[in-house]
Amino acid sequence: MKLYAKNTTVHVGKTQADIRKLIEKFGGLWIGVVTNHELTRPVDSLAFKLGGRAIRFDVQHPKENDSEITGYDIEKALTSEYSRRWREVWLIVKSRLIEAAQLRRDVSEVFMAQLVTKTGMTIWETAQNDMGALLSTGSLRDMLALSEGE
Repeated sequence: MKLYAKNTTVHVGKTQADIRKLIEKFGGLWIGVVTNHELTRPVDSLAFKLGGRAIRFDVQHPKENDSEITGYDIEKALTSEYSRRWREVWLIVKSRLIEAAQLRRDVSEVFMAQLVTKTGMTIWETAQNDMGALLSTGSLRDMLALSEGE
């Protein structure tokens, strides 16, 4: 499958500004973007509030050994991939905002995985941490539709 915005030339700052405009257009409150350099791989966290909920998207910085990084000019490829990842977030945010508005869906429904809990973790991060334990007990395994062989 071809990656969205594979060879984009749109700068990350422009994309972040585009996301901010979208959020504000749909009545949200822009909080900002913070980069955590203390992780193995730096991560940008985009945060905003909408419909009484805190929402966070994380964008990992690309590394040279990522499958998307190809070509002779590694620095150019890294910059391009970083921009592409932000354009991907822009598309996701835009489509979910439209879904919430036009289909009259609750913000909690369309941004479920990115909702921030009281612990500061997203619903997805919380579920990921608990999923292994739940699957090993069998209770969740019995409830989920799993593919054959699992």
